[in-house]
Amino acid sequence: MKPKKNNVQPDTGKVEDVLKTDPGNGKINEGIEAELDKENVFETEKEDIEPAGAEQEKTNLMYIGPEIKGLVKHAVVFDKGVLPEKVRKAVENYKPMEELFVTLDDMPKALMEIKYGTGSLAVIYKNVEKRFNEAMRQ
Repeated sequence: MKPKKNNVQPDTGKVEDVLKTDPGNGKINEGIEAELDKENVFETEKEDIEPAGAEQEKTNLMYIGPEIKGLVKHAVVFDKGVLPEKVRKAVENYKPMEELFVTLDDMPKALMEIKYGTGSLAVIYKNVEKRFNEAMRQ
């Protein structure tokens, strides 16, 4: 059985900020702060930090948005996240559309969100559908 992938939460603050603002047990926090300072945990070199989209670019991406005739079909997988020129231009013109390109690991959850109309992906899906349907009519 394949273990479930943990959901990655957005960075809400540095550990050092939490340690200084959350009093907790003072002795425990002092010990943790001393150990972290000794190991220089808070100092990272810029080379160690990858851009947010770097991992996503290396993995296959699936488009889970509505079909846009002449541009992209629903459930198409893009090898290593490389999008064709036309699709990249469409995403550049409407940035929220980028959220409809998901990794294969995230795809089941994202499709359920769209199917049941919950969350931001459902709203983006409807907006993309509306936007491109209107453009086709003109």
